[in-house]
Amino acid sequence: MNQGMNPIVIDADDLQRHPESIMRKYCAAVGIPFTEDLLQWPSGDDILHTWMAPDGLIQGNKLGNEGGFYDVALQSTCFGPPRETPSRASLREDVRHMADASMPFYEKMYKHRIKP
Repeated sequence: MNQGMNPIVIDADDLQRHPESIMRKYCAAVGIPFTEDLLQWPSGDDILHTWMAPDGLIQGNKLGNEGGFYDVALQSTCFGPPRETPSRASLREDVRHMADASMPFYEKMYKHRIKP
C-alpha cells in the first residue's frame, strides 16, 4: 500500500558515520525540528520502560541489562562508528545464502536512502 508516499530509508552505517547530517535530513523529511539533543542521550535502561515490548522480553533480559541484546545501545551516549563488516568467508553457509538472497532488496533500498 504505497498511498503516494515514499518510505524513508536510513542506512545504519551512514547514520553512525554522519549522525548530524542524517538526522537533520530525517527530521526535515518527517516534518519535525532537528535539535542537537537527538545526537546525545543518557546511558542506561530507563528508556526500556517506554518501549511497547512484552514484559517477558524486558524482564527476561532479552532487551537490556547484563548480557541483553541491546547492551551496547543502552550503554551508549551518542552514535558511534559502525562495526567492521564481517568477511563473506567468515559467515556460515546458511547466512551467506540469506545474504545473497537479500542483497538485491538491500541494494534497491540503498539507492533511495537518505544520503549524508
